[in-house]
Amino acid sequence: MISNFDNNTSLNYVKDITEAIIDQPNESYRAVLRKSFRVPQDDAFPLRVTVNGLEAELVDSSENGIKLLYKEDMQWDVDQTLERIELAFMEQRVHASGVVVHSFSTDSGAATYGVRLNFPDVEGHNAFKEYHAVIRKRLFQGQHATTA
Repeated sequence: MISNFDNNTSLNYVKDITEAIIDQPNESYRAVLRKSFRVPQDDAFPLRVTVNGLEAELVDSSENGIKLLYKEDMQWDVDQTLERIELAFMEQRVHASGVVVHSFSTDSGAATYGVRLNFPDVEGHNAFKEYHAVIRKRLFQGQHATTA
C-alpha cells in the first residue's frame, strides 16, 4: 500500500480526528453519520422544495435531509442556516429549517448542497418519513421512475 502521508502525519491526523470525536461526540455523530437511506426524485410521487420562497432543484432526499442542485440564486456556505424550507409531496406541505452541511462543485461549474433538515413539529417529520417509506418500497419493488 502506498501512502501520501508519512507515518507521523498519518498518526497525527488520526489523533486529531479521535480527539475531536471524544471532545464533541454529538457534533461528530451528526456530522458523519447518515441516519436514513437517500432516495432519488420519483416522477410518480414528486417532492417539490422551496427555500426562502425560491423553487430548488432536488437531486435526492432522505428522512432527515435533502440534496439540492446549485442555482444562481442559491449560493450558500457550509454551516449556513436556511430558515424557510417548504417540502410539498403527496398532497402534504411540511415546513422546516435546515443547515447546509456540505457543498460539492464539479468541473462543469455545477454544485450540489447537502442540507440537514430540522422539523419544528413531530407531525411534519413523521409525514416526511412516511413519504420516504412509500418511495423506498417502490424503489425496492422496481417501480421507481427517476427524473435523472
